[in-house]
Amino acid sequence: MSLRSSRTAPLENRERLALLAMWAAVALFELTKAVHIDDTAYLEIARAILANPWHPMSGLVNWGDTAAAIHAVNQPHLLFYLMAAVMKVAPAHLELALHVVWWLFSGLAIALFHGLARELDLPVKLIGVGESVEDLRPFDADDFARALISDA
Repeated sequence: MSLRSSRTAPLENRERLALLAMWAAVALFELTKAVHIDDTAYLEIARAILANPWHPMSGLVNWGDTAAAIHAVNQPHLLFYLMAAVMKVAPAHLELALHVVWWLFSGLAIALFHGLARELDLPVKLIGVGESVEDLRPFDADDFARALISDA
């Protein structure tokens, strides 16, 4: 590597492979994941946006025991507009289309966090292999990439 700092240096092939492998692993989970409990409400809100685009947040959604106005539900409203657009474009394949959109957001998140780490020059020290602090292991990019693309 030249005298340039790591944040201005171009990505190495190994680094690209590791990022693509992470995105592929996320895709396997994202494209096949089960429906989330909140997805029903989200889809109903997106349908309300499609039904009344001039007053999209005036519809009602039954978020708990009683129906409430959509604008009163504490949710990211731009997400519902995106979902409504996907519903309009791909109504026959809605579930797959929404999973692809979430997969694209996952790739964007991976790229942005990687860019942030490069900008701040922060190395990855540990990786989680479970759900608790005891499941943290030392991180090695080569081993990680090899494990993602191996057959075993």
